[in-house]
Amino acid sequence: MFDKLEKVVDRFDELTEKMADPTLYDRQDEFKKISEERSNLEDIVK
Repeated sequence: MFDKLEKVVDRFDELTEKMADPTLYDRQDEFKKISEERSNLEDIVK
């Protein structure tokens, strides 16, 4: 169970790093996808 949670936290951190990339905002489709996935994981991680 903790392995699954660790994977979720790792993915959340990865998405957070991607969102810090200023060039991401130029790629709206990718930004939307990353933003939505991160938002879905946020409640689990916090």
